[in-house]
Amino acid sequence: MTDISKEELDRRNRYRNIFSTPHGKAVLADILLELRFFQEIKTEEDKYLSNYAKRLLHLCGGWSCELAKQKS
Repeated sequence: MTDISKEELDRRNRYRNIFSTPHGKAVLADILLELRFFQEIKTEEDKYLSNYAKRLLHLCGGWSCELAKQKS
């Protein structure tokens, strides 16, 4: 496990605080739908959108793959 900078930890906490409320969860679900996260990746654009969704989930504490840890 890698060390997390204070800035990254603060960012994660901000994202978690926003998306942990009932309304925040609904907004996060809407964002993931817009990013086509739940659909099959068929195009290059789908791949980019999926990767961004993974990064967003990582910041919320719900995704841990190495790709998601990379800064956009």
